[in-house]
Amino acid sequence: MPTLNESFSYLVQMVQSQGEKVHPINGSKYRCVCPIDKEKLIIERQSDRITMQCSGGCSLGKLCTELQIEPKHLVEQDVQVWQQTQIQEERPDYEKIAEQYLQKQQLPPFDPACLPNILCEYVTDISKVTDSAPIVSTMSIISTLSAYAMHRISLDDYFGAPLHCNLWSIVIAQSGDYKSTGLRAGTKILNVHDDYYDEAIAVAEAIEGGEDPVQLRKLKRKLPDTLTWQALVDSLEEQKGGLFVQSEMQSFFSMVNTKFNDGMKSRLTSMYDVVDGFKERTRGRGSTFIRKPYLSIMGVSTKEFLKPYITTEDLLSGFLARFLFFLPPASEVRRKRKALPSKGTKVHQEEWVSYQMLQSLCTQLLHSPERLGSHENMDNDARDYLQLILDDYIDGHCAKADQAIRPYLEIFAKRWAPYHLKLGMLLQQVIDCRQVEPSKEALQSAWQILSYAMQSTTLLLQEEFNVSPLQDKLSKVIKYIAKRGGRVEYRALINSKILDGGPAEYDYTLETLQVGGRIQVIGSPKSKSKIELVDEQ
Repeated sequence: MPTLNESFSYLVQMVQSQGEKVHPINGSKYRCVCPIDKEKLIIERQSDRITMQCSGGCSLGKLCTELQIEPKHLVEQDVQVWQQTQIQEERPDYEKIAEQYLQKQQLPPFDPACLPNILCEYVTDISKVTDSAPIVSTMSIISTLSAYAMHRISLDDYFGAPLHCNLWSIVIAQSGDYKSTGLRAGTKILNVHDDYYDEAIAVAEAIEGGEDPVQLRKLKRKLPDTLTWQALVDSLEEQKGGLFVQSEMQSFFSMVNTKFNDGMKSRLTSMYDVVDGFKERTRGRGSTFIRKPYLSIMGVSTKEFLKPYITTEDLLSGFLARFLFFLPPASEVRRKRKALPSKGTKVHQEEWVSYQMLQSLCTQLLHSPERLGSHENMDNDARDYLQLILDDYIDGHCAKADQAIRPYLEIFAKRWAPYHLKLGMLLQQVIDCRQVEPSKEALQSAWQILSYAMQSTTLLLQEEFNVSPLQDKLSKVIKYIAKRGGRVEYRALINSKILDGGPAEYDYTLETLQVGGRIQVIGSPKSKSKIELVDEQ
């Protein structure tokens, strides 16, 4: 029988032999990709056993089968310990089943280690000082880069039209997760830039013979915070494009749904592809023509505030599908509120080397000539990688999705392959700004961001946006049981009032869940029965 150290080494080698990278956390703990579902897998050597924890919920038995090791080789050579482990595994652990279900309802945190070094350092530092989710600052700074890239970087003839680097992104997090703080920190380069040009414009307008205010406005990159259709048209006419930053994204959706802005969704949708020209009537009944209007959007919100504005029609229209949605897990950090900041805690981002380097890159992009890359100039490794992601992951992701959400998911999926290229082009500027076409390295980083958006979108469609009334009911009942330890009394469920109807509606929902293998009903008569979650592993 092998020792624990031998078994531990064997497991690490088996994961590596399947082509997966293994990252050491410390001498006895490794992070890698689960060979079964490609989620995060932690392998840890403890004092008397080896544990394997998959964030996707794969069971120990399945992992042992996949990695060709017997479960008994994961514990010390002690028969009594081994027998106790067997006995414990045979008992239904409803709390564990419930915990695993609830864990499936949230993704792990986004890991910035996949980003180019300077971006990784910047995002990591912002997350540390703001306690915000890394994906917030990641998309904030990449969206900032997109505002500076604007028309200066694009890929020609992408299925008949140039592909530009504009991004529409929304990060959905819980209230109190410092998402707005992370957004401000991530877009600070942009805010400092526009503050400088606002002052320069004010000076130019006050002094005759100075700089031309019209030309200075063209160098601004931030669009107005309070967005109406007319304000957007006016800004685009002045500066041709930029980034719209919104700390309360529900305000944006509320605004585009007003009668005052009737038709704004369809007009924004037409702008998304950076059309050659956009003609719009002015308030004076004249017209204005905007050449290649360029619009990036970066916002944050909560599920509770956003859900009322997400309708089935929106999901099918294609407007929402142009957004990358990100759903980070709830923050475990809950800082005690203070009347005043602590002394010596002021953060000077401008002093960070990463900030200075990214600011320099943005300035370089701002003043660089327009560069049109070509997909024909991409090296073979990058081209092959793009096709692999499209075939095996994007198309495969939709094929594996639940049938209830698949029609909606496929609408989003049409934009994921272009987004892979857009993100790749922006990250390429961080890796080597002399090249427009994304390298395989840039595309690999871009894929980690895109895959996080894909998983987030799927989870939102399944659990939050509830694209069908029945799905909404199933989700409510499952969550109710899970939050109560995985086992509840039938009578307690009926009295919970989580569904609008009476006992017949509960019975139909429970029957649907039972047929689907999600729950089991134990005991009779029904009024005295218990409902238990079923381990889906």
